[in-house]
Parts: sequence; structure tokens; C-alpha cells
Amino acid sequence: MSDKEKLLFINPHQFGHTAGYYYYCKYLRTEYDIKYLGFDERLKKLVMAGTNVIYIQQKKNKILRILNFLYNSIRESYRCNYDILYVYSFYLSFIIGLFAKKSRKILDIRTCSVSANPLKRRLINRLLSFNTLFFDRVIVLSPDLIKGLIINPLKYHYLPLGSEKYFGENHTFDDLRLLYVGALNTRNIYQSIEGLYFFLERNNFKPHISYTIVGFGNIHEEDTIRESIDKYGLKEYVVFDGRRSYDELPEYFEKCNIGVSWIPKTSVFDQQPATKTFEYLMSGLFCMATSTKANKDLINNSNGILFNDNAHDFADALEEVYKNKNKYDSARIRETVKEYSWQNLVENNLLPFLKSL
Repeated sequence: MSDKEKLLFINPHQFGHTAGYYYYCKYLRTEYDIKYLGFDERLKKLVMAGTNVIYIQQKKNKILRILNFLYNSIRESYRCNYDILYVYSFYLSFIIGLFAKKSRKILDIRTCSVSANPLKRRLINRLLSFNTLFFDRVIVLSPDLIKGLIINPLKYHYLPLGSEKYFGENHTFDDLRLLYVGALNTRNIYQSIEGLYFFLERNNFKPHISYTIVGFGNIHEEDTIRESIDKYGLKEYVVFDGRRSYDELPEYFEKCNIGVSWIPKTSVFDQQPATKTFEYLMSGLFCMATSTKANKDLINNSNGILFNDNAHDFADALEEVYKNKNKYDSARIRETVKEYSWQNLVENNLLPFLKSL
């Protein structure tokens, strides 16, 4: 019989497909008896020794799907005598906080609402704030995020995003091999494709350059990317590889040397930390990043370049990157974010926090 405390992660997303949680489990499993409860989203199933994954089958009806998730989450909290419930924040997570068996309950808020509708955004943020009333502690990715929420200052704990090192050797920068990894919805990634076209039009010598896009979104967003590649005649330069799991990412970070952290410069995204920025830098890729506040906090002259979120500024930034490509050094780039490795964040931030509860 294990004498470890029992920790239950409750997350609607499938295990291994949410930034952070895979690595929370990886670096906490020697200290806790871990279970992870989430939907089976019919994605690649990842297996990790020391982590027991409980899959909930998704129902087609959205309301029934949510009710089924809430029911299974609360039921699981009564099946075992869990010491800690760690709940990924969603609109109705307060129901888990209210009805789950008493234990130390943590709510993990990853983002405020990103709706373009101000009224909808305000209502959702109020609901997220309401959720926090039913949990003992609240984890946030950035202190700036709580400005859009109402959270008891005695409750919240700051746990930043981080990254695993997907590639540990030095890149060469003789040519430019661009990589975008991440969500596609509302990100306007097609503008970066347009920017690449402008860059190539300016340079008749056709510099050695490629652009790989890895990510997923709704049908409209994915079709827009494919249509942009066709529209600008860039099939020779741009590859859209769709969704990939974490264990498939290392090959992309090895192959590419320039990371594209394209985040729209809106009030919705401005203070939202981006996993991709950490991932690029940790793997020694020079980072081209839109100049959001969150990116400005990470990007400096030795690890990246900032630009405005439009195609012409992206093309200008590519000009600068190409002109200075022989100055970049992967080891120096990694050094700028060494404290943001998942192992360091778990061992020196999350673990002490959990032990202090």
C-alpha cells in the first residue's frame, strides 16, 4: 500500500494534449500517487508509468457531454480518498468544487475569456471569478491575468508556463527553417504566410527558407491556411502538418531553427503567456514574436525579434532575421529561459506549493 498522498487531476482535455499537465505528472509521480481524469478525444493515447489515466467517453450531445464529465469527476472524488483535487478551469468547474468529496481543492485558471464580444467576455470572466469561490487555492499562469478576474489575493498562486527541451544541440542558421506550433483558432496565422510571400517577392534571389505549421483549429481556420498557401503559390515553401502530440514534436524542433510566436495584439491576448514562445527558446530556436506584453517579457536581442501582427511587419522581421542569421547561438538562446523548464517549475514551484497546502 503506497504511503504517498493521492492527487487527482481533473481536466476535460485528453491526457498528454494540454500544455503543462503531462509534465506535472512526469515530475510529480515520484512524490504522489497520481490519477488523471479527462475525455477520450480520440487523439493519440500517451502512456506514462506512475500515472493512471481515467478516460471518459465523449457523448455527441454537448449538454450531456458536460453533465457526464461533471458526474464522473464528482463520482471519482468519492471512489478514492484523494488528498488533492487539481481542477482545470472551465465554465462549470464550480460544480466540482461544490460537490466533490472534501479534500484540498485547487482551480487552475489558464486564461481569461478570449471572446471578441466584450459583453460575452465580461460574463465569462465573471463566471470564472465565481468558480474560484468554491476552491481552496487558485493557480494562475501570470499575475496580469487576474486583472480581468476577481480573485481573493490570499488564494492565488503564480505558476508560470514552461517547456520541455525538445532539442538540446546547437542549430545551424545558414538557412531559415521556420516553425509555428500551437492553436490556430483566432490566431490569424494566414497573415504570416502572406508575410513570407512579401519577403520572397522582395528577394529575387529566393533565399533558402521553409515554413512548417503544426497545430489545429476549426475547419474554417485550417482551410484558410491551406487556401493562403495555394493563393500565394507557396507549396514549395510552406507545409501544414496539422495536429501532433507532444511526443511527436522533437523532430520539428530538431529540423527547424526559427520559431514563430504569432499572437494577435489584442486586449484579449496581450497578457496571455504563450507556450510556444517558451518551447522555441528552450530548444534553441531564434524566436520571431508578435510584440504582445507577454512576449516582450521574454524576448530580447539575443533570443528573438519582436514585430507587429501584420504581414508587412512579419516580412520586415524576416529581412532582419535573414541579415543577422549568422549571429544566432542556440546555447545563448536557451540560457535566457533556463528557469522555465518544466522540471524546474515543478520541483521548485508547484511541488513546494502542494506540500504547503
